[in-house]
Amino acid sequence: MICSTADAPARISSNRIPVVFQGLIGSTRVRLLFALSMGVLVANASAADPLETNGTLNASAELANPHLKQMGIKECAACHSQPGFLYPKLAVTQFVRLTEAVQWNERDKHAYAYELVRIDLPESEFERPERQSNRRVQDMLTKLGWKQGDNQFERKCLSCHAGTNPQEDVDSSHFRNNLVYGVQCEACHGAAEKYLQTTEHQQPTWRAKSPEEKAALGMTDLSNAAICAEVCLSCHLGNIQQGRFVSHDMYAAGHPPLPPFELQTFLDAMPPHWGTIQQKPYENEFAEDKKSFQFEHEYLTNHFSGMDSKSTEQIRQEVQSSFERTKRSLVGAMISQSSALQLVQDAANQPASWGDYSLFDCMGCHQTLYKDRSRYRPEGRVPGRPFPPHWSSLSDSALEEVSPAVEINTKLNQAFNKVPFGDREKILQDSLLFAQFQSDRRKRWIGFSKEIIDSQSTREWLIALIDEQSPKLADYWVAKQTAWIATIVVRELVEKKELDGSLVEADLEALHRILHLDLKIPQKQSVLTEQETTLQTAQSFDFEAVRHHLGSISNNLQSSVK
Repeated sequence: MICSTADAPARISSNRIPVVFQGLIGSTRVRLLFALSMGVLVANASAADPLETNGTLNASAELANPHLKQMGIKECAACHSQPGFLYPKLAVTQFVRLTEAVQWNERDKHAYAYELVRIDLPESEFERPERQSNRRVQDMLTKLGWKQGDNQFERKCLSCHAGTNPQEDVDSSHFRNNLVYGVQCEACHGAAEKYLQTTEHQQPTWRAKSPEEKAALGMTDLSNAAICAEVCLSCHLGNIQQGRFVSHDMYAAGHPPLPPFELQTFLDAMPPHWGTIQQKPYENEFAEDKKSFQFEHEYLTNHFSGMDSKSTEQIRQEVQSSFERTKRSLVGAMISQSSALQLVQDAANQPASWGDYSLFDCMGCHQTLYKDRSRYRPEGRVPGRPFPPHWSSLSDSALEEVSPAVEINTKLNQAFNKVPFGDREKILQDSLLFAQFQSDRRKRWIGFSKEIIDSQSTREWLIALIDEQSPKLADYWVAKQTAWIATIVVRELVEKKELDGSLVEADLEALHRILHLDLKIPQKQSVLTEQETTLQTAQSFDFEAVRHHLGSISNNLQSSVK
């Protein structure tokens, strides 16, 4: 059915008690929270631990279990919409502000993701200028031939636009009532069925649990850049296994082109409703220790490698010095490649998906989108053989002398050069090699996400990246992703006083102007308002100027080493 949310609960508001609290007062969970606030409830060390099976901890569970049930945003908002008067006195708000749900609701674009595509509106509503995207969706459904009752809209659109679990019953009241909140908490943080059952989630001792322990209860470790990128890319690039895939038919019917993905840039644009570890502890007048939060040592050693023997103060100093924003950009780029390869693998394993044109670089066929077609000559490509998008083909050869990604890319090139739209059988023949590569690479980047990144490594990586991407900069998506990354890295170097900003600011400003890099679309505005500008920029941007400015940045990084 085409979902109706006419009876859905009101959205969260910061200037009143949220409607989502209705029905919670007097519940077991609220009584437990109240007892905790009064200092009555303590951790029960002898309680049965759902993490253990026959006494063995599942230590490999970094990602949350996708089969768990989502409980709905009201369960999260019960705590995360206002701290009240007791939590600050217990210094809980040194670690978590407990205003996250309100911040998300009022500022984050994900909170409005469903509203922009909903079609259960009166006809008069579609005529309003701000309903441009809703009219587009209505038109898409007509062109695609999706009818009310066939659940195509729910399965293929709302898995991303409402963060729904593809396995959930789309006819249930729970499903319909949560659509209004868009991409809400559990879509990213993991289904709360288990971690809300344990009272420890509301206690400071929760911070001492490892990411693997939390994942076994359903919570996804979004503080790990690799895991965070996987979650984001499941929609922002696609994940066939999760039913999140924009087909070429959907694009042809009117879905806007998905831009290249840059993790830190996208996180900044949401904007964040959370604080990074470098921003904690938050100010709290009731805390005895103003410089540290409870269980800080355990939390830091769980999230940063090689710290067990160091004091909390030593770890904190190293974490503060780390180039965490650069790390997220680097890891996000690497996971983009892994996610793109996974799309190819999954499509090969599902004959119905193989050959879908959305798996390929748009310009591979639509070369007339470039005013000067001669600029589109990707290295190593046989004419008449479209390739997957080049922005997600970044290898880690820039990071090491011998990269396993080089062999993988060679085999992919062979498969896609052999016949138009790729040789599915060759992809399947190499599937074990691809799977092992993916497994090893994922472990590497999850581990790398727990490392401290220094200034020298930051410089070297950006210099290598610019050098590697330079031949591909005629591709707008490659140029845009590279410029986004350069902006994040350079500005972190400047912020940490490792680079004179006057040397690079003019280059950054030029890149933003040439490539239309700003992501300043208001929360309630569709990307359709920027689509024409984006396509015009892609057609005619000066890629030689982009190459010049990125080269200038690279030269300044090399010549200004302290």
